[in-house]
Amino acid sequence: MLPEVKAISEKYDLKSLPVEGTMFLSTYRSKQELENSQPYGTAIIALHCNEPNSVTLFHKLPADEIWHFYSGDPLRLILLYPDGSSKDVIMGNDPFEGQHVQM
Repeated sequence: MLPEVKAISEKYDLKSLPVEGTMFLSTYRSKQELENSQPYGTAIIALHCNEPNSVTLFHKLPADEIWHFYSGDPLRLILLYPDGSSKDVIMGNDPFEGQHVQM
C-alpha cells in the first residue's frame, strides 16, 4: 500500500466497502427517507486506488450522485442513461485537458 493511501485511510478511519473493496467513510445520512426507506441523501469519502484494489460496479441510483476528484491518476466515470445512451467523463486534475474535478 502506498504511504499516501495508508495515511489517508488511517486519518479518516476508512473501511472497505463490501463487494467493491473501495475504502470509504460515510460522512452524512439524511434523516428524511425515500418511499423505499432509503435515505433521501448521503455523502461518503471514497478512496479509489490500485492497492488495496477498488472498483465501482455499475449501479442504478434513486437519487443524484456527485463525484469530487482531489488527486491521483485520472479515472473514467461511465454514465448510463435510461434511453440506452452513455457518456464517458474523465475525472482528474487538469480541466484544461477536459478533465472534471466535480461531476
